[in-house]
Amino acid sequence: MPRTSPNSEREQRIRQALAAALREARARSGLTQAELQRRLAEALGVTTVAPTTVSRYERAELAPPWGTLDALCELLTGREDALIDALAQALAGHPPK
Repeated sequence: MPRTSPNSEREQRIRQALAAALREARARSGLTQAELQRRLAEALGVTTVAPTTVSRYERAELAPPWGTLDALCELLTGREDALIDALAQALAGHPPK
């Protein structure tokens, strides 16, 4: 089994914390993944976002680029920094090794 580097372990913890914050924010907003996907495409000014994108973000399989994260924060909370705050709180319990 390949050994993971401390950086990749930290990246995975960050991705997991972000995924949890995103799931919780979407649940509070009352949006389905499909509705969030549609609104995200509009916010990003693109025709469509791949059908599995939001699901992959929420399962920590994929990390959103910063511009997408900014749009998600705004869509789900009305604040650009809300998910970042949630991520910071989640990571407070997981300091770097």
